[in-house]
Amino acid sequence: MIDANITIDINSTFIDFSTQLLREQLPAFWLWIFLTLINGFSSVISSTIFLKYKFRNSESQFMLLNQLFLEFCDSFWSFGLAIWHIMHISKEQNEAMTSIICYKYVAFQNFTIDGSSLFSFILGLDRFLAIKYPLWYKSKNVAYKFLLVFLAYIFQSSIFVASFFDHFDPSPLPVCIVRAATGYYLTLFKSYYLMLINISPLVFYITIYLLLTYQAGHKIDDQSNLRSIKRKLSDKVMRAMTFITIWHTLTFAFASFSTLILNKLPYRGSQYGPYFLAFYYTNGTACFLSYTIYVKRFRQCLKHLIFKQSLIDTSQQEAWRTNVGKVRTASKF
Repeated sequence: MIDANITIDINSTFIDFSTQLLREQLPAFWLWIFLTLINGFSSVISSTIFLKYKFRNSESQFMLLNQLFLEFCDSFWSFGLAIWHIMHISKEQNEAMTSIICYKYVAFQNFTIDGSSLFSFILGLDRFLAIKYPLWYKSKNVAYKFLLVFLAYIFQSSIFVASFFDHFDPSPLPVCIVRAATGYYLTLFKSYYLMLINISPLVFYITIYLLLTYQAGHKIDDQSNLRSIKRKLSDKVMRAMTFITIWHTLTFAFASFSTLILNKLPYRGSQYGPYFLAFYYTNGTACFLSYTIYVKRFRQCLKHLIFKQSLIDTSQQEAWRTNVGKVRTASKF
């Protein structure tokens, strides 16, 4: 009888703690809503421009579209979870539950977050191989990009299914968040796996720029190759992709590294986890910003999409008017 009373007292105390902790984390959930709305909207706008205006249709863009799709899915699911948390707060309800029960709510977040990282890795590797080996794309048929994307989804889906058979901590969580709910072995695997695939793209792009700079200094005798190398170095799309990669590496590596520390804290870091999770909802925003800043064609398409402006820029219009004037002048004589 005494033991039962003690257990009830501990449970009621934990439930009160869960309710209080949820209330204190209300700013974090509003931050989720703000970032997921921006990230989801940016992903949709960027994807619309790429598809509607046939913008640089290539294998790299196809990978980027899949990454943006996962960013939108992640934003949509995380937005719903933020509303779910806020509803519990408004109704003074707790979220005290075991890890395995919580994981059923948040597992899809793992799939989308990790899938976005995987496509970022594939993008970086693809760019590196294309620069290092100029015949890389020419040696691949149309089915290559579809096969690669299919294998990426199969690999990520296999990890997703296997994650439900992991060893979960039996102790309850005060707040249901994805990093606290993940099983023991998957947490270890993901901590190092995500660190590897998030840092590798940055290494790829650094290697690309070093390789092109080296080639530019040793191709003085071949002017055509030199012009090609300089054109690659100044390519705006490549700069935009580099910007996305740096952004992705910094945000994801920081969030993944924080998981190693948070999981050592009481309740697996549920007190602070929601704030660090916000770093995962920014890749779609990074894509939109980088292409808007670096790529003129993207800005023109964006203006046409929003304001219905002409896709021909001012300089092209002036050149067209000049040529028309010359033709009319010549016709008089």
